[in-house]
Amino acid sequence: MRKMLHTLCILACIFVPSLCLSAPQELMGTGINMQTHPVWINGHSRLYQRVAALSGDKVKMIYYNPNAICPEAEVLASIQKGVLQFGQISVAKNPNIFPIYIGTELPFIFSSARAACAASYKIATSAPFSNEFDKANVKLLIGGTSAPLDLLSVKPVSRLEDIKGMKIGTGGAGGVEILKALGAVPIVISSPDAYMGLQRGTLDGVLMPVPAYRSLKLPEVAKHLLKCSIATWGSTTVINKDVYNAFAPDIKQAFDQLFGLKAGMSNGTCVDKFTVDDLNYMVQNMGLKVTVLDEKNRQAFHKALEPLTNAWKARVSKLGVDAEAAYRVIRQWADHYNNLDTFNKEYETYKDILGPAYIPGRF
Repeated sequence: MRKMLHTLCILACIFVPSLCLSAPQELMGTGINMQTHPVWINGHSRLYQRVAALSGDKVKMIYYNPNAICPEAEVLASIQKGVLQFGQISVAKNPNIFPIYIGTELPFIFSSARAACAASYKIATSAPFSNEFDKANVKLLIGGTSAPLDLLSVKPVSRLEDIKGMKIGTGGAGGVEILKALGAVPIVISSPDAYMGLQRGTLDGVLMPVPAYRSLKLPEVAKHLLKCSIATWGSTTVINKDVYNAFAPDIKQAFDQLFGLKAGMSNGTCVDKFTVDDLNYMVQNMGLKVTVLDEKNRQAFHKALEPLTNAWKARVSKLGVDAEAAYRVIRQWADHYNNLDTFNKEYETYKDILGPAYIPGRF
């Protein structure tokens, strides 16, 4: 009888291995980046592979392309409902959930994606910003952002006066408010519409991150770039807090070791690296002409955009939050990581932890 039971156990392990070996816990997620996006390939996907290795393959993060599981605008709600376990969400598309944290998208906060991604994590885990993530029942994994927004135009632009009355396409509410404040005529567009709009003259320019210009081949129809780093768009990666809290200690340790500030630094470095690569390519191969916003005109831009910061402070105050104190937190961490020497020194200390996800901070 014992021999028979032993034989049955062996056969069960051969034909139904899941009875003997526990399958990895699969976490489903989606977001705003396609799996062909360079930041996903060189940043997120490597981090997901790394967390599987650190957990001993006990957990597997499976990422689906945008809109494959749910509409992009419903990613956060799907995480909260448990349809997804993690995801990459647009802060600007959830202004009612993150009315305070959206302050990280105010004009002239961050000088680079590296600074934005690192500072965003520090900001999001500080009061009063952390309260919004707690209420949403999510834990921050990566404080991600886009590359800074720069203005691509058909005609040269170097001053605030040049922008007045220009029809400029952009992809979101934050861009619309910025363009209005600068005296332009904002037009909300989807990225693929930018080329035809510039070609046909229905657009005079577009306000997007630099990498979008290369992928959309926009320098074929608009040759002038104003390098102004006017704002960044947040794309924060979060996990359902109940899912995280239910992890076994070793899995939780793997997540804590890899994600957070370290992952944001890796993500931001990816964004900046490909921004530089794309900018150089467009200059050398597509005839792009670059003008850097000088200090005098930067001050004029600052003054024109100051009402946006004041409007954010007014909204935050109505929530019963000390808006000035909240803004000081944003500025504190932005100024800290806008100093790239400070960023690079901290980032170097994490390269052994990040493993294959590490990309040198200097390039």
